[in-house]
Amino acid sequence: MIYWYGARGVFNLSHGLESWEKYKQWILLPQLVDLISLDYNLNEDLIALKSYYIQDCEVNDNGTYTGLYTSLEFVIDEMKNDILYNLLTVVKNPQFECNSINLSDFEFIGYDILDSNYHYSILTNCGGFYEIYSPTDINKFGLIDDYDKAVKINKLFNIKIISDHNEDSNLFAIWRHRTLGR
Repeated sequence: MIYWYGARGVFNLSHGLESWEKYKQWILLPQLVDLISLDYNLNEDLIALKSYYIQDCEVNDNGTYTGLYTSLEFVIDEMKNDILYNLLTVVKNPQFECNSINLSDFEFIGYDILDSNYHYSILTNCGGFYEIYSPTDINKFGLIDDYDKAVKINKLFNIKIISDHNEDSNLFAIWRHRTLGR
């Protein structure tokens, strides 16, 4: 598996009770405690906000900027003066269950599904495609715990929703650092 790394903004109660509660009501996910996603709008790419220069370790996926990097050290160095963020390790389209993979200092938190342009989470920023999945499928981080369920939702989404748009969504396994950025 190929691991990529990123630093994403935090979206939770720290944004203010009113905005956090409005979001949870809109998306029909009252179980959310902390939204952790690769979604650009909800969990912004913090490194892109710091640097306008393309880095050697930047992941460019078929011409698409991802906000992800091949070097964990680069991401940690870029974020060394920041206090609150999500330091993430991700795998694109994993071929098997990832929740038992132990990465030093990281905890597995679930699977996200993003559009092919790496902008929107299908799970938490598209109004909910509840004809494909149920709000109860989503964990307290806005992710899916079960690999088989995540794969099924991703396939159904590609067939039923975006097949007319000539693009695909991608499944991502996500781990969050236990201490850095917390």
